This record gives sequence, structure tokens and C-alpha cells, in this order.
Amino acid sequence: MKIFEGNDRWAYRDPACYYHGGFFHLFFTVSEKEGEHMYNRIGYARSADLRTWSDIRLLTERDLTKNFSSPGNVLVHGGGFWLCFCSYPMPQPFRERHWATNDARLYTMFTKDFEHFELPRPLNPKSHLPIEQAGRMIDPYLVEKDGTLYVFYDGGGICYSTSEDMEVFEFRGRVEGGERCENPCMIPYGGRYLLLASPDSGITFFESEDLLRWEEKGHVALRRPEWDWADGRLTAAFALELPCGFAHRYAVFFHGSRDVFPETHGNATLALVFTDDFETYWDEI
Repeated sequence: MKIFEGNDRWAYRDPACYYHGGFFHLFFTVSEKEGEHMYNRIGYARSADLRTWSDIRLLTERDLTKNFSSPGNVLVHGGGFWLCFCSYPMPQPFRERHWATNDARLYTMFTKDFEHFELPRPLNPKSHLPIEQAGRMIDPYLVEKDGTLYVFYDGGGICYSTSEDMEVFEFRGRVEGGERCENPCMIPYGGRYLLLASPDSGITFFESEDLLRWEEKGHVALRRPEWDWADGRLTAAFALELPCGFAHRYAVFFHGSRDVFPETHGNATLALVFTDDFETYWDEI
């Protein structure tokens, strides 16, 4: 089921969704090509039924040196909701460089009501270093387990840090088995944790008991061969357990990109499917 369809100018990528107050709150990358540059911003839309969506609201500024992108998830903490994402600076024309500079960093944005959002604030998972020296970091995901906050992110393989207050983080190292994991999404499943990650195309699944050691469990491409809007790549899957009243247990959001240059735009289209077991999928509710 398509949500927002891309074209030569606009692309919609990297979905993350949270259910609260009777609405599905969807965050994603809005990528705009203009001339030889590509501008990324965080987009937001909401839906009560996963069929009809509000107009897109852009939450961050149009700034090539920031190019805020790749929302990971929403974490409830400290009396509100924290959205994590990254900067993806692309100051050069995309035909010269269509990926982020080494200045890419992690950020959060706080809201209490999904109407009013604070300005992005840097999240430094290596608090022992000034953030300018922390290295290239993208694709964050926040988890709270047994009172400890974890941030997972791509820092050359999936890395993780921990915190007690969302302010000071201690770098812990790299996740075992997570070398190939981009755009990680982690959910409780079957008494363990299930991780959805992005290989070259499709969705790869890993399982873990402790969030730190992961075992690969399978791979799906969904119906990519049938979808011309995903003939380049299908990626960035995000799973959400649905509230009671829906015919299926989980919604899986993702984007499909066309086989056009640059892939980081790809005329990408946001879409979702439904599943009960991550083995069989339906396009409609």
C-alpha cells in the first residue's frame, strides 16, 4: 500500500511510525532535488486508519549543511516523546558526491503533543569526545531496557552507547553480528528482540535476547519484482505492532526507490504492508 509516491523532484524515504492518541504519527525523510543539489528534511504526517494521511508537514529547515534525515524511532522518556534522526550534509552537487560528508551526526527532537516540536539538538553517543571529533554517524535507534537508555547507530557497523538521562552517553562498542545493519529497527517479538535491517535490497531479520548479540534469521524482498516504483531498491523497513481492532498484528513501513541517479533520492515512494508473523504479508488491511 503506497503512502506517498515519489517523482523526479520529490522522494519519501526512511519511515518511522509511532501510535499515540488514536493516531499513527509517521516521520520520514523528504528529499527534494533542485538543480544539482538535494535537500533533505524531516517530514511528518498522521493517520487514524493507515489508509488516509494528512498533508506532509516539514519539521526541519532547508539547509544542505544539515540535511536532516533518516528518522529512527520515537522513545517515550522524561514526560514526552523523543524522535531520533541524523544530519546528512550534502553541500556539493550530487553528481559530484551523492552521499553525506563525514560531518553526519545524530540528533533528537522533543515533543509533548506531536503538534509542537522543539528544535533539533545534537546527541553525542561518545560523550568523552567533543561532538566534532566523534566521527561520522547515521541511522540512530533508541531503546529503553531495564531503566537504561540505548542508542544504536551506524558508525561503521552498528555501534551502541548507553545513558541514564538522555544527556550523557557512554560508548560501549559495536554490536556482535551487526556489521551489515543499516536503518536498524528493533521490536520485542516472541520473547526476544527482532531487528529489521537493510542489506543491498529487501529486509534482513536478526534475533537477540540481550540487544547486543544478534543471529541472522532470514530475508524477504516482499513483492519488489512486481513494483516498478521499487526497481532500484527496497529498504529502510520499520515494524510497528498495531493496536487492537486491526486485522493484522504488525505494519511494516519501508521505501522503494527507482533505478535512477542518485539512489539517495531515487524518486523514492513510502509504502507499508501488514503481517502477523514476518513470513506472510498483505498489501491491504
